[in-house]
Amino acid sequence: MPQEIVGAKMEPRRLYDSVNILLSLQSKNGSLAAWELATALKWLEMFNPTEFFANTIVEHEYGSWRICFTYGTWFALGGLAAAGKTNKNCLAIRGGVEFLLKSQRDDGGWGESHASCPNEKYIPLEGNRSNLVQTAWALMGLLHSGQAERDPTPLHKAAKLLINSQMEDGDFPQQEITGSFMKNCMLHYATYRNTFPLWALAEYMKNCISLSSVGEKLK
Repeated sequence: MPQEIVGAKMEPRRLYDSVNILLSLQSKNGSLAAWELATALKWLEMFNPTEFFANTIVEHEYGSWRICFTYGTWFALGGLAAAGKTNKNCLAIRGGVEFLLKSQRDDGGWGESHASCPNEKYIPLEGNRSNLVQTAWALMGLLHSGQAERDPTPLHKAAKLLINSQMEDGDFPQQEITGSFMKNCMLHYATYRNTFPLWALAEYMKNCISLSSVGEKLK
């Protein structure tokens, strides 16, 4: 974008400084915690003074901001793809793709319960319901993995669900809460219902199909 809009171009040295900060916060197992380097002993959590927040005393190398495995898989697939990994040369990508494909609903969507957070295992929404925000996350994760080149059918089904769920005024329906904090505190983000479906559909259009084939693929 023009400099008069975004300002002067950042010097490479400042980008290097940012990378160095991130590397300084990386744990020995290769992951990153939320606030600081995770070095404290886990038994210190026994001194947690809160009644319903979990894991508040020391840093942990896993996220708990969204629900939960669907969200994490999206970011993991995106990060691995950015690092040059593919479905052919990376076991982690193949595992993430397998998880998403197995958990896709018959209507083309995905739906994960908030109970996944405190239980630390994948729990689907009751009644095999789909959640549009989580469907958007899963769709983008599969796009990162190169699913469009292997078999785009799951992508078409997900996009069809998102498109058909949009209301007449352009809004998307508010569904289950998709944010979480410290395992047990659920967070409501009102704009998620529009932000992520639109983002996912844009990525779908860019990476999966051509404009000339839109109508045929979504029939």
